[in-house]
Amino acid sequence: MKKNKFIIFLLVFFLGFNLNSQAEMTAPTPSVVLAQLATATSFSSDVQLDQVSIDTINESTANVVDPDALRAEVELGAAEFGKKIDEAALAVLAGDADNEQVLMVLSTDPTAENPYDRRKDLEPTLGTYIYDSGMMTLTRNLNEGANTLYNDDTDETFETGDGVVQQARITVYIDFKRQVQWGDLETKITLKDKDQFNNTIVGTSTTITSGPINNQLAIVYEQDGTEITVAESLSGAGVFLPTKHDARSLMLADGTAAPYTDGTASENLADAADMQLYISHAGTPVRGSDTVANGGVLAGARIIVGNDAATGELTASLEAATGAVNLSNDDFVQTIIRYDQTVNVEAQIFEGDSTR
Repeated sequence: MKKNKFIIFLLVFFLGFNLNSQAEMTAPTPSVVLAQLATATSFSSDVQLDQVSIDTINESTANVVDPDALRAEVELGAAEFGKKIDEAALAVLAGDADNEQVLMVLSTDPTAENPYDRRKDLEPTLGTYIYDSGMMTLTRNLNEGANTLYNDDTDETFETGDGVVQQARITVYIDFKRQVQWGDLETKITLKDKDQFNNTIVGTSTTITSGPINNQLAIVYEQDGTEITVAESLSGAGVFLPTKHDARSLMLADGTAAPYTDGTASENLADAADMQLYISHAGTPVRGSDTVANGGVLAGARIIVGNDAATGELTASLEAATGAVNLSNDDFVQTIIRYDQTVNVEAQIFEGDSTR
C-alpha cells in the first residue's frame, strides 16, 4: 500500500505538471491513465477506510496502471520537454522496481547540447575537482638533448635581468556531474624594456564525456600586455591558432611549424602569417601593424587528467620569436623563444569555499 501511494503521488505530480505546463497554449485534456487512476483512488481523507476498501483500491490501482499505456503517456510528455525515458525508473512507476530509483525517471538527453558548454561564468559546485598549479616560475626551454629545437641564441624577447622571472598559474575545474571542464590562466610577463604585465584569462568551458582529458588553452597578448580582440586581429575575425597537438606550441616535436587545418589552403597560410606578425620581435615592433613585427606573446596552458582523476599534469608556456615576419613557417618557428613549466598536482574536491 505504501509503495502504491508513493507511485500514485509521482504519477499525479508528473502528469499534472506536464498538463499544466501546456495550459497557456492548449486546453488541458486529462490523460486516460490519469483519469482512470483518479477514479480508482478517489476518496475523502475524512473517511476511515476499512481493510476491504484498502484491498479493493490496491487491486484497482494495479489493474489501472497499464505499463504500455503508462509508457506512451510518459514518452509523450518527455518528448515535449526534450527528455528521455530511463527504463529502470519507468519500471518503478509501473510497480516493477524499487522506489529509490524513481528520481531517475527523467534524465537529460545525451544528444542534446550541454547547457554548461561554451561558457565563462561557471562556478564550482560541491564535488568539483580543482587542479591548481600555484604561481610557477617558468624556465627557458632549449630542448637540450633533443636537437635543441627552440632557439638557443640570446633571448631578445623576454626580460632576463637580475630578479626578473616569467610566471604563470593554471587553475582547472572539472565538474563530472555537469560533464564540463573550464579553467583560468594567470600570467606575469616582463618583455624587454617593458614593465611587467599581469593578466588572468578565463577559459571557455567545454563538455567532457569520458576520460582521459587532454585540453589546452591559448591566448595572444599584444606588447602592452592586453589580449588581442577580434576587432584588433589582422583578419578581423579573431586570432586563429594552429591545430592542437601534443604540446601547446607553435612548433611540432620534430621542429617544424604546427599546421593550420581549419580552413582553405590560402586561409591557413594567412593564419600562420598573422601569427608570425603577432609574436615576432624582429626590428622595432609596432603594435597592430600588418607589415612589421607586433612584439606580442603566445601564452598557453595544458591539462592532462587520467581516468582516475586523482592527479593532473599542468603545463604553462610562453612563446615569442626573434625571426623576421617574412621567413618560411618552418624557419620562423626555429627562432621561437619558449618558457614553460610542468607540474603534477593532486585534485582538491570543492566543498563550498570558492576562491575563484
